[in-house]
Amino acid sequence: NPWGFRSFTLESGTISMHGRKPEPAFTRLVATSAAGSNTLVLEEAVNWELGDVVAIAGTNRETMYVSGRKRNEKRKNEHSEHRTITAISTDKKTITLNSVLTYPHLGQAKTILNNNTYSIGAEVALISRYIEVSGGHEGEAKPEFFAGWRLNIGCTSNNFEGCGLGEQDGDIGWPMGAGKPGFLKLDSVMFRDIGQAGVLHGAIQLDGLTDGVNDAQNSYIRNIAMWRVYNTGISIRDSSKQMTIENNVLFDVMGDGIRVASADNIVKNNLIMAVGVPEPNCDDVPFLDEDCRTSAFRLHAGTYATGNIAASGVGAGFSTTGINCDMPLRWANNVAHSQRDGLLTYTRNYEMSWRFDEEHPTAPKESGCRKIGGVMSYYTADHGLVVWYANGNLEVENYISVDNAIGSFAMTLHPTRFQTYTPTAKYTNVVYAGYFDG
Repeated sequence: NPWGFRSFTLESGTISMHGRKPEPAFTRLVATSAAGSNTLVLEEAVNWELGDVVAIAGTNRETMYVSGRKRNEKRKNEHSEHRTITAISTDKKTITLNSVLTYPHLGQAKTILNNNTYSIGAEVALISRYIEVSGGHEGEAKPEFFAGWRLNIGCTSNNFEGCGLGEQDGDIGWPMGAGKPGFLKLDSVMFRDIGQAGVLHGAIQLDGLTDGVNDAQNSYIRNIAMWRVYNTGISIRDSSKQMTIENNVLFDVMGDGIRVASADNIVKNNLIMAVGVPEPNCDDVPFLDEDCRTSAFRLHAGTYATGNIAASGVGAGFSTTGINCDMPLRWANNVAHSQRDGLLTYTRNYEMSWRFDEEHPTAPKESGCRKIGGVMSYYTADHGLVVWYANGNLEVENYISVDNAIGSFAMTLHPTRFQTYTPTAKYTNVVYAGYFDG
């Protein structure tokens, strides 16, 4: 069985789960909630209910240098926390919590920077759903064997642990296609205690999801919540395309939040908060294993990424190789705050089992030019934007840096050991600011 134990696996057919849609899935604080307070004043009215659980994002500055599992001992510097709703005001904009907050959380009305308006208060997300699928470890600080469960969709011969039995389309073990179409339709469901530490597959893993005609256009993951994720939350391998991942909330993730290894997928309006590193394989490994250098969003250059928020984590908010400079930027209006780095870029995604599609036209060429941007980064411990040892020229577009330790840092290299030209960096529509008004 290539999927291992405690897995719910679909090699063909349809998984469809639909619950009551939260309105909204998340909002922000418009007034600061001090440590010791038990009320939250929200930016908009909500349809949440008494007994629902909410998560409040940390708005403190992360630690710059913490290695290995020490990052999870935390997570001592992690201020994200969750509480249960005990009262809701008549205007649906103020909620009372079952216990006081341990940490302060920034709240502020919309602020103006460079003639544009932004919301920067702590994110408050509903993580309860009417439909809940759980690993059964509620109330435990940590499962005894530290392994939740997995939702696995599809199976291809490129699977890290082996797949692709059968001799022709439609056979058992043969990848999805016209003879074995597959659909995944998740809306407004909560997945709890999901994922398995030390396992390279994601908690929700898509490997060759297709209906045989339109790739994964008719599949989606939207409005779901994931709470206590023991490795990468949602993982799309290089064999799944045109999937929509929208308006989801991931809270307390020990790995990448959303990892997309193929182009042309849509990732928009998602919130990922409180990102650590997976155990036990990151005990003392700070940088040798890429799984121990986590990102809220690790996305292929050709992903359509808009309106996503990476709120509080020990690694990067967003990681990518960048897009080929001949192509228009596909990222816009993404936000990273309270991370170590806001936007991290490097020459190529670490391969291991991820198998990023490097042949797609959007992928930067080894000796060419890469383009990044479409992100606002604020209050990071290290860099708002950082490019580490990336080959070729660099273009940065539509990037905003506010109150980061370092606004941007780029180390670009000639792709060979013989420096026949000096790589260039071009910045367009970039804003640096020391702080927001107020």
